[in-house]
Amino acid sequence: MTTKEEAITAVERFVTANCHMRSTRVIKSVMADVQTKIGNAGELFVVPLSHKLFGYTTGLLWLAFIADLARRCGNIPFNCGESLKILAELFDLDHDDLIAAHYAADYSSSESEDESEDESGPCTEPDSDDEDK
Repeated sequence: MTTKEEAITAVERFVTANCHMRSTRVIKSVMADVQTKIGNAGELFVVPLSHKLFGYTTGLLWLAFIADLARRCGNIPFNCGESLKILAELFDLDHDDLIAAHYAADYSSSESEDESEDESGPCTEPDSDDEDK
């Protein structure tokens, strides 16, 4: 199991390696906040975002990092869904471009594949007629 000190060191390494603002002063400020939030993964997740150190894609990596850190620290509760929602709201334009656009009704990566496939997919319920066959 990861100790508190090891967790803080890992967070500092991640932040330093991935932040947009390469400034010792800024990183020290973030790390001061990290030390007060290290026992709460949800609050810890928001720290570098509140300092505007990460963009959307780095925020997604940060989410995965914090989820893993929470597990390594003895399964500290962490709600990935809520954290993803925070990212989607904070970086709404990036989220729309990179994620939500794939759900748009007019999005089609390959019409020929769509025409040859059955209409039911992994997220749809089968038609009642199909169940009887």
